[in-house]
Amino acid sequence: MYPKKLPKNATIGIVAPSSPAREGIVLKGKEVLEQLGFNVVLGESCFKRYAGYLSGTDDIRANDINKMFMDKTIDGIICLKGGYGSPRIVDLIDYETIIENPKFFSGFSDVTALLNAIYLKCDLVTYHGLMLTVDFIKQNDISINSFFDCAINQKKNYVIQSEDAVVINEGTVEGVLVGGNLSLICAMNGSEYMFDPPNKILLLEEIHEEVYRVDRMLQNLRLSGVLNKVIGIVVGGITAPKEQLDKEYSYYQLFREFLEPLGIPVIYNFPIGHVTPRYTVPIGGKVILNTYKKSLKII
Repeated sequence: MYPKKLPKNATIGIVAPSSPAREGIVLKGKEVLEQLGFNVVLGESCFKRYAGYLSGTDDIRANDINKMFMDKTIDGIICLKGGYGSPRIVDLIDYETIIENPKFFSGFSDVTALLNAIYLKCDLVTYHGLMLTVDFIKQNDISINSFFDCAINQKKNYVIQSEDAVVINEGTVEGVLVGGNLSLICAMNGSEYMFDPPNKILLLEEIHEEVYRVDRMLQNLRLSGVLNKVIGIVVGGITAPKEQLDKEYSYYQLFREFLEPLGIPVIYNFPIGHVTPRYTVPIGGKVILNTYKKSLKII
């Protein structure tokens, strides 16, 4: 089920399920969203800090999300930023409330855990898309336009195409898109909040992880059978730490080693995730991956 399209002058609730941001940046992001025509309500978690790396306690962050879904005046929800924290609250979310009040929900990176859990538990399409302090401060026109076309306006047969993408395995396949940040997928793997891999197209992206750590995470997905069950794979941005750039063994070599033997359509370096521009895609939405056209079509 897709959420309702956001009306003009929609009211957007901002929640911080992960790490905190400075107050000035939060207020600047709010200002930019308002300039784009939205009314903005900041949740309590947006101004909280806990343990040095969380936007408030687990209860504060989870309750913010529950309240935003319950509040009839809120049309949609955008996350503040990533970092870390969402795995701590996936079991504190009131999924029955979300089922009764389905709404637009957007974020990426650490928010991957919530995007997939909400889709799995509520059969509600969520958006691997923009976040307040990440994308609405330093605006990129392509990223903003993709967010509006795919998520806000739910443009029919929306197509993302990239000539810079690299094909690992040729093919065309249609299925439901799941996944997101590789670290978070592995954190959820084996839990009741992990998506069911069969007949899914898997999105993978990652930032600032050493090659051996990415290797370990891919081994997690290989040994648990996830890679052998999905029907297609889109590898988005795999952003290297500076110390990795000069190393002999590249991310591309690693992903090719894991994914080429699967024999399913696989495309690498697609503009989704921790990259600029950053395209928005629906988690739980049906897509067609076409490696011949280097495209992903949201249907």
